Amino acid sequence: IRRIVNAVRSFETSFNQETVDPDVEPTALLEHLTSRLGECTTEEDTPESIARTITKLNNMSIVRRSSGDVDVICPCCMRDFKKKSEVDVFKAQMKKLANVETSELIQMDRAKQEQNRSAKNNYNNWRNTVSQNINDYLDHKRISSEIAE
Repeated sequence: IRRIVNAVRSFETSFNQETVDPDVEPTALLEHLTSRLGECTTEEDTPESIARTITKLNNMSIVRRSSGDVDVICPCCMRDFKKKSEVDVFKAQMKKLANVETSELIQMDRAKQEQNRSAKNNYNNWRNTVSQNINDYLDHKRISSEIAE
């Protein structure tokens, strides 16, 4: 169980997550692992749906003013682009993000999903091991207490 505590602490620290104390009781560890399992999602957005969303945002960036002028704005923060170079950079970035093959957003989503699958597998294995050994720990604790009396 101590090895699992160390593994959990190392794993969670590597992802900058709050983790368990080194001297955590197995029952609390079991609760922690179960909680973390509930947080792990394996839902993933398809690259096509991400690309469609970026395309919709790109379409939202084109605004017709009451004067008839057409401007390009950031659909997230509603900031106007004053220079043509800003508009060109924005359009190029949106096109790049909407590309299913090269989108950083899609690559980031894939990496996050792989991380979630790995985490779910680890938490599940750790929880099963702790569950299988918790009775031995409780017996050891009880016997040690009886001997101490």
